[in-house]
Amino acid sequence: MEDGENWGIHRVSKLVSEYESLLGKGENPSFSAEDFMDIAEYYLRAYKYSEANEALRIADRRYPDNIDIKIMQAYSLKDEGRWDLALKVINNLPKSCDNRDARMFNIEYMLSLFSLDEAEEQFGEIIRETASEEAGELYLSFAEMLFNYGYANRAEYWINHYHPSEMGEFVEADSQRKQYYELRADICYQLHHYDEAIDFANKLIDIDPYDDISWTQLAEIYTAKQDYPNAMDSVEYAISINPKSPKSLRQKLLILSAIDLEPNLQIVSNTYAEYRKYYDDDYYVHIAVGNYFARYGRHNDSLGCYRLALHKCPSQGVERVEVFRKIASAYANMEYYNEALEAMLSSMGPGDRVVEFYIQIAECCRIKGNHHSCSDILLGFLREYKPTQDDIKTIMSYYYKYAVYEGAEAAWRELRNIYKKDDSDFDKILDYATRRLSLDKS
Repeated sequence: MEDGENWGIHRVSKLVSEYESLLGKGENPSFSAEDFMDIAEYYLRAYKYSEANEALRIADRRYPDNIDIKIMQAYSLKDEGRWDLALKVINNLPKSCDNRDARMFNIEYMLSLFSLDEAEEQFGEIIRETASEEAGELYLSFAEMLFNYGYANRAEYWINHYHPSEMGEFVEADSQRKQYYELRADICYQLHHYDEAIDFANKLIDIDPYDDISWTQLAEIYTAKQDYPNAMDSVEYAISINPKSPKSLRQKLLILSAIDLEPNLQIVSNTYAEYRKYYDDDYYVHIAVGNYFARYGRHNDSLGCYRLALHKCPSQGVERVEVFRKIASAYANMEYYNEALEAMLSSMGPGDRVVEFYIQIAECCRIKGNHHSCSDILLGFLREYKPTQDDIKTIMSYYYKYAVYEGAEAAWRELRNIYKKDDSDFDKILDYATRRLSLDKS
């Protein structure tokens, strides 16, 4: 990092400390408009939206005619998901104000509503009014906006249509070229154009070979391409630059978890422990590492990872269903069948049949040759629920398919007591089980 950048970070940190000290004393902070915006930017980068909005509210009160503060306020509210208040700020700008940033904000709002053609039309109007030497930055901003809202194909069109050589001085500075190549790499990655993405990522690294984030981006692309040796080389280089980078450690874990050649259990365990020091809320990594341990029979370790993932993932997220089922699998592999069943039932959603979950756990018992436990699981279902005729037939069909008889007498006896004969093949299945197990004599 250059001395100028270090100085800038140090200056803003001092500003924030002074600002917070004044607030703590109950005094009214007094800074320039630019300093207030630097303070807000500091909070936004840390995802502290309420603090950023408060700083901008104070700034707006002190500089009510400053359009840049109002626009930053709108973007801060938008980042917090408060589109209604953000639009109110934009719509209350003076009618005489023809601010390009405000118009770009409205374009972003259109993109959030999937009004793509309207957004592109509005952007075209801005471009036609913009001098050619200033257009490059706008094209890049619009392409980035499209990409961030998931419209990678359209982002590629806009950024491909305007090559760096046509953007004048915009791409001359290293920081601007880095922004351009990073976006190009991201778009190609999203569209699965991995070779092109690698090319752009390497151009990014050529500008700054000691940027660990760029090396990690390259590792992500190689991982998606399933080129794990190059992926590992790239992420190891990133970690050598910044050993405490959570993003690099995360990518290394994902690479190690994807490799299915020889166990790297100790390396995975050590990297996982290191990553958790910095970021323990990443349930996706907990799942990936849990899958890795499960693959090599470390079911107790995998269970620990899955339980952490359950704790960290959104309470209403679809991911919880996956995690519950992985927990069930770990318990079943350790032959804790009641716990496995409870986890499976916790994953149940509307339209799911309870009997199918019981059968999945019973199947784990059967595979391990434990017909008694297989019988007990399904017997529990028959006694705890009011099974329908279809439920009964499902269990009979399962037992018949896998020839589960000896060791499952109690379940067959229960089936015999509640099944209603209907002149179907299931009558014959039950008759066969009755004769084989001598149920009439018991």
